[in-house]
Amino acid sequence: MRHRLRHSLVASSILTNRNSITNIQTRNKVFVSRHNQSLNVTPNQIVDYCAHHGINETDTRASNTHVQLRECPFCPKPTMGKADNMFKLYVQIGGGAYFCHRCGAKGSWYDFKMKLGGYEVTDTMGRSGTSDHMHGTHQQEQRNSGNGNGKGRSQSSQTKGGSYNNNMRKGGYGNSSNSSSSKNTHSSTSASTSNQPLPMPSSRLQAAYITNLLDAKDSNQSSAMLYLTNERGLDKQTLRKYGVGLGSYNFPSNEIGQHNKYVREDCITFPWIMRDKDIAEQENLRGCDYNWKPTLTATPSKTVSATATTTTTTTAKGEKATAAQEESNNEAIESFDEIEMEQGSFVTRRIKARAIHQKSHQRLDPPGGGWGLFGWHTVPHDAKEIILTEGEYDAMAVHQATGRPAVSLPNGCRSLPVEVLPMLERFDTIILWMDNDGPGREGAEQFAKKIGVNRCLLVQPDSSIDGKTAPKDANEALLEGMDLENIIRGAEVLPHERILTFKELRTQVLHEMLNPEKYSGVPVPSLPGFTDIIKGFRRGELTVLTGPTGSGKTTFLGQLSLDFAESGVNTLWGSFEIKNTRLMHKLLQQYSRGPMPEDKVEKAQALEVLADRFESLPLYFMKFHGGSDIDDVLDAMEYAAYVHD
Repeated sequence: MRHRLRHSLVASSILTNRNSITNIQTRNKVFVSRHNQSLNVTPNQIVDYCAHHGINETDTRASNTHVQLRECPFCPKPTMGKADNMFKLYVQIGGGAYFCHRCGAKGSWYDFKMKLGGYEVTDTMGRSGTSDHMHGTHQQEQRNSGNGNGKGRSQSSQTKGGSYNNNMRKGGYGNSSNSSSSKNTHSSTSASTSNQPLPMPSSRLQAAYITNLLDAKDSNQSSAMLYLTNERGLDKQTLRKYGVGLGSYNFPSNEIGQHNKYVREDCITFPWIMRDKDIAEQENLRGCDYNWKPTLTATPSKTVSATATTTTTTTAKGEKATAAQEESNNEAIESFDEIEMEQGSFVTRRIKARAIHQKSHQRLDPPGGGWGLFGWHTVPHDAKEIILTEGEYDAMAVHQATGRPAVSLPNGCRSLPVEVLPMLERFDTIILWMDNDGPGREGAEQFAKKIGVNRCLLVQPDSSIDGKTAPKDANEALLEGMDLENIIRGAEVLPHERILTFKELRTQVLHEMLNPEKYSGVPVPSLPGFTDIIKGFRRGELTVLTGPTGSGKTTFLGQLSLDFAESGVNTLWGSFEIKNTRLMHKLLQQYSRGPMPEDKVEKAQALEVLADRFESLPLYFMKFHGGSDIDDVLDAMEYAAYVHD
C-alpha cells in the first residue's frame, strides 16, 4: 500500500528547514562525482522506485553490481519483443548511475529519478532547477546594480547567451564575448528556458574593476586598497593574480520607512575565471550548447610572457645555458598551445561583489549566471592537489603564504553547487580549510561526502600551533603571522562517521565551551523571548507545531521562516493546504513589517523594492498541494538536499 500525505496529516503545518537549499533555474542533468560514496543506493531502492513509476518488479533483475530493466523508459524505439533489445538499461548499485547500452541514455541517480518521476521544488518565482539564492532575478539585480541614482537601474553591459568569441583580453581577466546593454525585460527565466547559455559579464566591466583597484586615483579607491593590504594582509601581486577589483553596486536601504530607496556601496569584486571547456561542461548539464571553437594559435600576450628574455654570453658555457633556456621556453609555448587547443581561453564566468563596509551586502553579476570557483584560473593544469577554502580572502592568504593552488567556495560554507563538481574531478587530494567554527566544520563534512571522503583532508588548527590561539580561518592565520604551510601539513582525514576520539573533537569542544553563543540554535530575532526559552532551532531537530484551525500556525511559522531566511538559513516550505501563491502573499505582507505609503505611485515603488528583497531570500517551496504521495515528497526533499546542500 502506498502511503499518502493527506490534509489531516499536515494540519500542523510542518515546516521543513534545510541548512542550504538555494534558488532555482532549469536543470537538465545533476552531476554526481565518481568519488562520491555516500549515496548507498540499494537494489530494493531502485526496484521500489521503478515500481512506483509504472515499471513492474518482474521487469527488473539484479546482479551484484547493477539492476537491469527489461524496457528502457528513455529509448525512442520499442524493443519489438526481441531478446537482444531487452535488459539494456543498467542502474548501478551504490552510486545509482544509469546507462542504456541501446539508446545511450545515461546520468546520475538524480538524473534517473528526475527523468522518470520529476521533482517538485520551486523558489519564490516559481522556477524549478538550479541554485542562485544570493541575487534573485535578472530584473531585480538590474535595479540593484549600476549608476547609483537612487532608482538602481543598471548601466553595466552584459552578454546575451550564445554570442561568444575567443578574443581574450590581455592578462586573461576578461570574458570573451560580445557585450550588449541589458534590458529590464530580459529575465533569468527566459535565459534558462530558451536553451541559451547563461549570461556572463562583459570583458570591459571586469577590466574596469581591476583598474579601479590597482590604479587607484581617488580616496575611495585608495581606501579599498588599504583595506585589502592592511586589514587583510594581502599584497598587490596576489590581488592582481586573482583578478580582484573594485566596483560600485546599489543595495536596498535597511532604514525603516525607506522602502523605495537604494544605497550605493563600494564593493570588492571577485571574478570566477575559468576555461571555455569548463563552461561548456556546465552548459551541457543544462542541456545547452556553449558555442566555442578551440584556439589554434597562442594568444600573443601570453606568447610574449612565455618567452622570457635570456641573457647571451660569448662563452661556450653561456651559449649552452641560453640554448637550454630557449628550449625550455619553446616547450612552455608548445605546452600552452596544447592547453589552449584542448580547453580554450580563459573567460570570466561571473563576478561576485561584496560591500567593504556592509559585509551582508553581496551581489552576483550578472544575474542568472553560472557558478564558478574564485581563483580557478591560478590552478596549474597538471595540479593533482588543491586547497578549497570558505572565503575569497582565505584562498588568497593560502596562496600568498604557501604558493599552493587555492580556490574558494562561491557561496561560503553553506553551498557547493553541483555545477562546479566536474572541475574538481581530476584532483587526487582536496584539502578543505573551512572556518574554525560549527558551521564551517559541518560544511566541510558535508562537502567531503559530495566530492569523495577518501580524497579529502580537513584542516583543523588547534591552539598549540605556533603557541597561539587557533585561528578562525586562513586569512586570520596570515594576519597573525602563523606558518600556514605547517598548518596545512597537519591536515587529517575526516574522522569516521561513527567512531570518534576526544583528540578529534578536542578543538571543537574547547571552542564551544569558550564561545557558547556560537553554538546556539538559529535564533528568531523578531521573537527574542521565544528564543531565550528554546535557545534557538538546532540542526538535526524536528519541531512539530500543532493547534486548531485559525489559531495562527501558518502565521507563526511564516515569521519563523522569514527570520531564518534573513539569517542566511535556507528554508524549504511544504504547504499542502494553502497554495503557494497565497502563502507567498501572506509572507510578503509579514515581511513588510510596516505600513505602505498611501500614494499609489509611491506604494507601487515600495512594493517593487519589497518584492526585490523578498525574492532574494533563500526561501523555497515544494509544489505539492492537497493529497500527495509521501515518497514523491521525500524524493523532492532528497533532491534539494543534494543539489543545494
